[in-house]
Amino acid sequence: MKIILLIRSLHYGGAETQLVSLANGLVRRSHEVIVVTFYDRGELAARLTPGVQLRCLGKKGRWDILRFSRRLLQVVDESQANLIYSFLTTANLVASVVRSIRPKLSLVWGIRASDMDLSQYDWLAQVTGRLETMLSGYPDLIIANSITGRRHAVGMGFTDDGRFKVIPNGIDIHRFQRDPVKRERFRLLWNIPTDSFLIGIVARLDPMKDHYTFLRAAELLARRTGNIRFISVGAGTAEYRRELEREAARIGLQGKLTWLGAQDDMTGIYSALDLLCLSSAWGEGFPNALGEAMACEVPCVATNCGDAEMIIGPTGIVVARQDHVALADALEVMINKGSDALSEIGRLARARISKTFSENSAVDQTVNVLQSIL
Repeated sequence: MKIILLIRSLHYGGAETQLVSLANGLVRRSHEVIVVTFYDRGELAARLTPGVQLRCLGKKGRWDILRFSRRLLQVVDESQANLIYSFLTTANLVASVVRSIRPKLSLVWGIRASDMDLSQYDWLAQVTGRLETMLSGYPDLIIANSITGRRHAVGMGFTDDGRFKVIPNGIDIHRFQRDPVKRERFRLLWNIPTDSFLIGIVARLDPMKDHYTFLRAAELLARRTGNIRFISVGAGTAEYRRELEREAARIGLQGKLTWLGAQDDMTGIYSALDLLCLSSAWGEGFPNALGEAMACEVPCVATNCGDAEMIIGPTGIVVARQDHVALADALEVMINKGSDALSEIGRLARARISKTFSENSAVDQTVNVLQSIL
């Protein structure tokens, strides 16, 4: 196959991480892959294997449409691709326009979220969301990364037929594995005492991730448990970060919560944690942070968003969304199990990811469904 993988950028993000993983896996299986981004390279571009071609179209802004479209069509023609697989709503719509101009090109959409609250975003996000639903009968194939995402899309009006497949994200279990040396190094870097219990949230600073519920659960837990610390890993707008930091200070988390931006060495981050917490209120499909943390033998507590319950299974706890008391209670239950029990749970979590959600399995499933439409 000659495949174009289309996405806005390769900055840190779940969809972006999975695209890189898929591109590398397809090349290892002797397919030709061209990754095309709207904007610049992004941090994740460095993870592409040498066999993957990368074309950055240099889009100048939201309304730079004609020049951008010409450059994308040029890439399609020069590559002689026979398939374009787009990730996320905007890319899905752009790929559909390209396919209308080059009708011999097979079209695949990627659905990476569920239950999006579009009222939290600008008018353009709401319009493109409605357009995506209206055009959902156009692609040859739609791939969702979660059962919940497919169910939600169909509920919103997506065409429900045999072209709509679910392929869960794949986790690189060789990259993501517990590293005791990095654990000590990172905790020393953050001034986390050896005997402190460390809980982390790994999520971009976005309303869908509901850091407010995490902060309130952390405050409640800190009052119940003395020797505990928290970290937040993820980037966001400066304004939203300041808003969250003000709330954390207001409820008394100074000295207990460390704010980190986006990080490259996620193996070190996960290895330093005792528990991972995911507090999302909407929008999740397959949360990568859960699978990656579990591969690093970190037990997880999450809200019931996306396929979190299916991913965690019996190795952690899932609670209702936007309920900080339930979230704090679940975290406390896990803490009270003790270090030996948590270590065993961590080993079971890694075995679950290895067996059910491996990177190789995700790539193999994708190859099979892509080949079925050519």
